[in-house]
Amino acid sequence: MDVNRLIEITGVAAKLLYRLKDENDIIENYEESLVFPTKRQKRGIIKRVSEQELRLLFCKILFEQKIFFCIETPTIEKYRLSKSKDKDHQINIGVSARTDITLFKINNKKIEREWNIEFKEGTNFKGISKDIYKLLVEKQNGAMIHLVETHDKNTMKNIFDKYRYCLNRYMIYESNSEIKTYLFIFILMKTEEMITMSGNIKDVFGRLNSYL
Repeated sequence: MDVNRLIEITGVAAKLLYRLKDENDIIENYEESLVFPTKRQKRGIIKRVSEQELRLLFCKILFEQKIFFCIETPTIEKYRLSKSKDKDHQINIGVSARTDITLFKINNKKIEREWNIEFKEGTNFKGISKDIYKLLVEKQNGAMIHLVETHDKNTMKNIFDKYRYCLNRYMIYESNSEIKTYLFIFILMKTEEMITMSGNIKDVFGRLNSYL
């Protein structure tokens, strides 16, 4: 699957996400069966948005387009993923990690892993770090689809800074660098926009630097 088709699928999933209702909304002429749950906070009951709804809608499109995929895919490599920013992740030790979704291509009537895709929401460093590390180490193409519920200039700078830091720190562990493609998609719910960055690791790193 080429990058443009993956961007297109993500865009369709994002448009469905923008129109999801939550459990306190009036349901009338509603075409989806998925709704956002609500949660209690100091300011009252609010809609809870996570990457899980986006991932479900993404899978719905994969089903409709008959694209081979699996979820929570065990990685080929073994990892010990650090819980501290002060310690590096480690490879060839520990157990297989998990990838949110893996897409397959057909080769001689067999399927082969082609894309590893991770879904993210929010600005948590630990989650961003471990997923970027896995995408670099595994041999397949790698995509991060990052949902941002609300944002301003500082929010996006914060997220991009974390991506730059992780890529710079773990780029030396990249496998298949000559033929590998990356795709980073940032879905901005507030403005219903998508920021996309694709290419080899240096291309993506350069795009992140352009947002400094």
